[in-house]
Amino acid sequence: METLTKPDQSKRKDIGIGYSSLAENLVKFSELGELPGSFHLERLDDGHGIEAAMVAHVAKYHQTCRLQYNNTKLQRAEKNALKKEGVREEERPACKLTRLHSRSSSTQKVPETCFFREQPAGADSPRKASTFQMDRRVRDCATLLGDAELLVPLSGGDMIVLGAQYHPQCLKGL
Repeated sequence: METLTKPDQSKRKDIGIGYSSLAENLVKFSELGELPGSFHLERLDDGHGIEAAMVAHVAKYHQTCRLQYNNTKLQRAEKNALKKEGVREEERPACKLTRLHSRSSSTQKVPETCFFREQPAGADSPRKASTFQMDRRVRDCATLLGDAELLVPLSGGDMIVLGAQYHPQCLKGL
């Protein structure tokens, strides 16, 4: 049987942060319509806010239950809601930077050259790598052929993270 987490007895300096982050996430999940039908958020608010009610009643929870409403799942729900609304990538509000974003092209200009031949774009503009399946197939081909010129850049990460661009004819030729 899983033990209960007691945020009010935390050894952290910011006691109660567990309550505030959970309360904020629950409200956001509710706004997105992502709470189960049996979950009545209004019952947690006794008039002073959800966080205050949790503190006043010394709320406890299972960690596995808490993980259902963590920040990662909230970000996924928000992303899915934007997809459902048909909001395009360029129109989305700016998100905070993650390590993946900080390495990407925010400060560096990704050259528009073909990943396979280092050929400039020319009239036929290259496409961006966008699936892990393509990355896996290119790796398999490069390994099978023993193509060190392809394996070296692939060792830096998957083609999507690398911002790889390619000409369809070059991919087909591989």
